[in-house]
Amino acid sequence: MFEATHVVPGGGVQAWAEPDPSQPAVTELADGVELRVLEERGQWARVEGSNGWTGWVDAGRLVARGAPDAIGAGTSPPPPPSGFVATHVVPQGGMPAWDVPDGSTPSSATLQSGTQLRVEERQGGWARVEGSNGWTGWVDAGRLVQVGATGAPVFAGMGAVPTPPQRCPSCGGDWGPEPWVCQLCGQVNGLATGLRLSSAGKRFGGVLLDVVLSVLTLGIGWLIWAFAIFGRGQTPAKQILGMRVVRVPQQQAASWGVMFVREIVAKTLIGFLVPALVGIVLLFWLLWDKRRQQLWDKVVDTVVIDDPLNALQPA
Repeated sequence: MFEATHVVPGGGVQAWAEPDPSQPAVTELADGVELRVLEERGQWARVEGSNGWTGWVDAGRLVARGAPDAIGAGTSPPPPPSGFVATHVVPQGGMPAWDVPDGSTPSSATLQSGTQLRVEERQGGWARVEGSNGWTGWVDAGRLVQVGATGAPVFAGMGAVPTPPQRCPSCGGDWGPEPWVCQLCGQVNGLATGLRLSSAGKRFGGVLLDVVLSVLTLGIGWLIWAFAIFGRGQTPAKQILGMRVVRVPQQQAASWGVMFVREIVAKTLIGFLVPALVGIVLLFWLLWDKRRQQLWDKVVDTVVIDDPLNALQPA
């Protein structure tokens, strides 16, 4: 029986596969999610979710279940205490924060939209900010929303300069010409931190593995396996390699019907309609496609991401 010991605080927390902040986070847990602490190692805690998922998080950011901070997790930030004078607020959509002004390192926190902050120091395009609870960190100064003389935020269109495009929460870089995906690390905009486009090499490996599995199971075994997991946005090879097909507009795992069209209908039609040489070219299409899509991806508007922890597995 699952008994939660802690909850995720407002703004959410990032999670890692191992207690190593030099590695990229694999997912971001939403505020209010209930967790059970299984192990503590220094400042790290290995936690388990109600669905059996496990990962490592910053133990200091967890809120003990039943503590005052745990009540109403996920709601708007509380008003700051007297004596704290905010100079800026976090913009809509929230923003990542770092321990040091270096966007090449993983972010250490995600600040909730509307959180009031005080700028303590500026360094280039970075600002060291303090929260009403004494927390400090570094953020993209250009994304902060200034508080007016009356204490009300001054948004773009009311005399303030519009904020620059959002930065990728995984690597801190600009989203680039394709704002739905980071051109530096492949993070998909709108998905949990760590859900990135699968590499071309991994995609080709998945195609080869599906072929091998199909041969070994005489085709029928692969079909039975595939039909059983199409609803998760996976093929047998993608399940083994921790990959998942995602619908771009909905930003969720592809449904069984979409997977059937992509894997059976689209691939079969393309295989019959195009000559072998053209088929080989189409197989390598993803090498120059900005979304790393193959032709059958474009038929149903999907992309393939790495999801080893099943963060997007349908309920």
